[in-house]
Amino acid sequence: MDHHKKRFVVDVIDSAENLLPEKFSFHPNVLAKLYGTGFENLMKLRRPSKHNLPLITAVAETCSISQRCFVFGEDTKLFMGLGDVLRITGLPIDGLSIIGNEKEVDLKKLCEDCLGTDECLSTRSGISLTWMRTKFGKLNAEVAFEGEELDRYVRATVLYIIGFIILPTNSSRMAPFYLTFLKNVDDIKSYA
Repeated sequence: MDHHKKRFVVDVIDSAENLLPEKFSFHPNVLAKLYGTGFENLMKLRRPSKHNLPLITAVAETCSISQRCFVFGEDTKLFMGLGDVLRITGLPIDGLSIIGNEKEVDLKKLCEDCLGTDECLSTRSGISLTWMRTKFGKLNAEVAFEGEELDRYVRATVLYIIGFIILPTNSSRMAPFYLTFLKNVDDIKSYA
């Protein structure tokens, strides 16, 4: 298996580990607020699971980047489409597009408006996984968050899932740009 596919297997396993309860717990009010968005399905993955490394490795070996599909044998190709995304993740495939230019956004103001602070932005680009876990990952389930405070936790939870589960990178940082689409928490379910 080539280096890129090995990295893919490791990234899949590492990103799934980010949902374990000891790493990031989801507050019940956040779960309720995200019901119907598709993110509630991904948050169910938080229960501990065992990874079948040989199976993940076998699937990764069949992935053809150049053909944009999985190739089994000489003549069998499996293409993943939007319908597959819906069935596998539960995320909606119909709705508003997530399109924009990060260079046109004041990231400091965006973080202040959406998360209540700009301390998430460091000298290196992106928001730190460690910062997300420290600030939002261990909320007391007994505390009743409401209003703007609850919305901040909802935004942080969705940002965490996007950056470390749906679109993970090999760094421990993620782009704050997605906060642009999380300003109005009630509109989250409108996006594809």
